[in-house]
Amino acid sequence: MKHPRSLAGMASDFPRGVDHLICRVSFESRSLSVAGALASTVRETIAFHSKDASVLAAANLEQLRRSISVSLRQLDISDPLSTADAMLELATEIFGRPDSVSVIDVTAFRREELLILIRMLAFLAEKRPIPPCTLAYVGAAGMAEGWLSRNTTECRSVIGFAGDMKLSRPTHMVVMLGFEVERAVSLIEAYEPSKITIGIGHEDESISPELHARNKEFLATISAVYGKTGQFKFSLRDPEKTMLELDSTILTDKDSNFVVAPLNNKLSTIGAGMLALRRRDIQICYASVAEYNEATYSSPREDVYLLELSAILERISYD
Repeated sequence: MKHPRSLAGMASDFPRGVDHLICRVSFESRSLSVAGALASTVRETIAFHSKDASVLAAANLEQLRRSISVSLRQLDISDPLSTADAMLELATEIFGRPDSVSVIDVTAFRREELLILIRMLAFLAEKRPIPPCTLAYVGAAGMAEGWLSRNTTECRSVIGFAGDMKLSRPTHMVVMLGFEVERAVSLIEAYEPSKITIGIGHEDESISPELHARNKEFLATISAVYGKTGQFKFSLRDPEKTMLELDSTILTDKDSNFVVAPLNNKLSTIGAGMLALRRRDIQICYASVAEYNEATYSSPREDVYLLELSAILERISYD
């Protein structure tokens, strides 16, 4: 099981310093946590931000710019093709720096953006040595008691994860449930799967027993609406473990097209992406929403998970 380390001591993991920090600034305060921890040791920072940033996101971006020198890059969340171009450009830059130390703070990247980035990095890893690069993730210490997001605007497959779908096969949807029930329901209704399997995080890896209990309530709610559903548990800390648990869940079904909806944290999302890159018969889907509960969405933890990019990409088979 992966264990986090203190944010306060994070800089000591990079005795030579960090040549390039890549981050995504959002309305969440934890989108600034890694940049703050590495401010004294980073030589260059690239910060992605939304084209139409909210008031809170704009304030966080301004706070970052006041604290360190930043190169800004804009993302249009309504245009996944432009996101793919931006992620390919970034991946090409990272692989073009074979002797540089890079850190990618994945905390605030939207799940779709993160998956596309992983896909682009994996694409380049097929042809070139993997450079020194660490992925950092700061989890949430707590989540809003009410809704997190609402008003789904579109359900789509993630670029690079369309999967090898066969028209003759039924659809089996695997929902990696978090706390966004409306998003989960929107995806299920959009895909109209013949089979549904719903997973939740392991209790000992949850933020708190209370939030795990809330997750179980959401699982019961969705199961009651859609009848008999398969169920499983997955890791919220270790992407490789998530990958293996997800794989063992769907191995029992040899006759379906698989659509996976990762709706929990970014570490489990990476695990889903790893499996989809190993098994090209899996599609990953994403639901965009119109509104987030920005004021109380989450509170930041004071620790960080560090994952080596090489360890992630080397676990992906390119058969």
